[in-house]
This record gives sequence, structure tokens and C-alpha cells, in this order.
Amino acid sequence: MLLDEMIDPSKINRSIRNTLVAGLVALFLAGSDKALSQSTELMADAQLCVEGKKTDPDLALERCDNALKSADQFSVQQRGYLLLVRGEILYTKREYRRAIGDFSAATEALPLHAMAFFGLGLAHAEAAEYDNAIASYNKAIGLDPNVAIFFAARGVAWDDKWEFERALDDLNQAIKMDQPNSRFIGVRGAIHANKGDDNSALQDLNRAIEIDPSDQESLGWRGLVHFKIGQIALAAADFDKALGINSENAQALYGRGIVKIRRGDASGNADVAAAIALDKTVADIFDRSGIR
Repeated sequence: MLLDEMIDPSKINRSIRNTLVAGLVALFLAGSDKALSQSTELMADAQLCVEGKKTDPDLALERCDNALKSADQFSVQQRGYLLLVRGEILYTKREYRRAIGDFSAATEALPLHAMAFFGLGLAHAEAAEYDNAIASYNKAIGLDPNVAIFFAARGVAWDDKWEFERALDDLNQAIKMDQPNSRFIGVRGAIHANKGDDNSALQDLNRAIEIDPSDQESLGWRGLVHFKIGQIALAAADFDKALGINSENAQALYGRGIVKIRRGDASGNADVAAAIALDKTVADIFDRSGIR
């Protein structure tokens, strides 16, 4: 859940594409590989694999598959980039096991490329393989210690292991490197909430929402903390605001449901059920805080 908040469905897209795509397309358009330049169809598949995600991810995935069937016609580096792009597409489609396979192969082809290890860490984290995620983030940080999101992602993995001090250390480093980043501050607030430090949680969540009033994730977390400390009206307002921004915010929907139930409104059960249908782990977030 925290990972979704810090890295929205397009975050990895921006991170990887900004780093890779321009150089990758240039490689292909330059015809740097003789075999590739002899196959117009293969070249088109490779180019559309890289460029097509925003417009048609399903078609882009198909073109990636087609290109990689002829992997022997690419250089090792070109193969690695195609695997990295396909891993990104699979990640955004929530096919995490397949994404792990592609990112892992990409790290073998591109052993000095930090983003390959970062992508592998993200996919491991979404598969609840937190030790593997941390190991991948460690490699990414070792290769490039100047990228804030590497530290933030590792912090989320530590939080998933309930190692809150390590999580906070990484988020502090990320925030120090990238200020003011409302997403990182909001995630740190959520970690404080998981740790049981409600005052620090509210301080960070208030700050995140002040920076970005449309930060639906921080609104959802602040609603949870408000509910936990007995500020039911404030919790209800936060959940409603979050849902006004994104009606499929599972945490806010679950929170609105438990507020209704607390107030004797049986329609809250429908909200709770709808939230669980969106995210089966959402109840665990509230259970952590003793909210049932």
C-alpha cells in the first residue's frame, strides 16, 4: 500500500523512461546493430516496445515480446534495455512475477545500471518479497547513491518488515535529498503511524497536505490517525476529501465505511466490502492501528 502511494502507477514509468528511452531509441534509429538494421519489422517492434507504453501498453507488450523472440539479433545491452522496458510494462500491469523475471535478466545484461536493480526491487516488494527487495535497492544505491527514490523505496520495504527505525532513516535521507517532496513526507508520516507515533504522523501528514492539497494518500492516512485518536469528524472529513479526489482510494473508502459503522449507519458495510475488493490488504492497515 505504501509503495503504491509513493510510486503511483506512472512513477516508475517516468523514472525509467526519462532515464532510458531517449538513449534506447537513439540506439535503434542509428542502426547500431547490423542485423537489426537489416530487419525493418524487427526494428519497428523494438521501437514500438520502447515508445508505445503510454499510448497502448498492451500493444507495446506484444511488440516487446516479438522483439525479444529475436534476442540473438540484439547486442547484450540492447536486450537488457528491452527487458527493462518490458519489465516496466509488466510492473504497471501488476504482473509482478513476470516483471521480476525481466528485471532480473536486465540486471544480468546491465550490471552497472541502477534502474534495473530499482525495478527489480519494486517488483519484489509488490510480491511481498521484502528481503529480496531490500537487496535489490542496496545494489541500486551502491551504483547510484544520489537518487532519493531509491532510499524511499527501501524505507517502505523496511516498514513492511516492521523495522520502523530503519524505514525512517531511509525516508529522512530521501527527504533530505529531495525537498520539499510531499509524497516522501506523507510516506514518512504513514510510517510514524504504523510505528504508533501519532503526533509525528500528524505533523508529517499535515505538512504533506499543505504542500499538495490533492495528496489523497496522505489524506487517507491522516483520516486513519484522526480516527485512531478519537477525532471521528476530522477522520470523516479526510476520508471524504480523499474520495473526492479518487473514488477508488481503498484506504479512504474503508475508513469512510468504519466511520459510518461507528455512527450506526449500516451502509458502511458496503464501503468496507468495496474497499476490500479494491485492495485485499486494506483491512490489515487498520488492524495494525487497532481499528476494527
